Amino acid sequence: MKVRIKLPASRARLAALLLTVAMSATLLGGPVVADASPTAGFSHAGSFFVAGNVEDANQVTSAEIVDISGDGKTMVYTDAFTRSLGIADISNPATPMAQGLLPLAGDPTSVAIHREWALVAIVTST
Repeated sequence: MKVRIKLPASRARLAALLLTVAMSATLLGGPVVADASPTAGFSHAGSFFVAGNVEDANQVTSAEIVDISGDGKTMVYTDAFTRSLGIADISNPATPMAQGLLPLAGDPTSVAIHREWALVAIVTST
């Protein structure tokens, strides 16, 4: 199953640049160092009530693996309990909006957004 999400081309260019820098540093024998200072970390921008994305209030649900579109406006997450991919509009992080669930043919174990695609790993065996 393919899900198309439109993402800006700038994310692909950034990924290519970072890969080039990392490979160059490795080939030249230099270390690749990440900034571990407290200001370089994440900060809380908002919360999303995952259960608000299902119709049945008694349905067990959980956001497991999450990725964000390059433009920062869309969040996708795996939900093995509902065997689906959850989608939320996070263009305003203070008030994320549920966009529904996309049913899958098995248990999702991972998701990653690449360009305009959401790539989902699914276990179909029992």
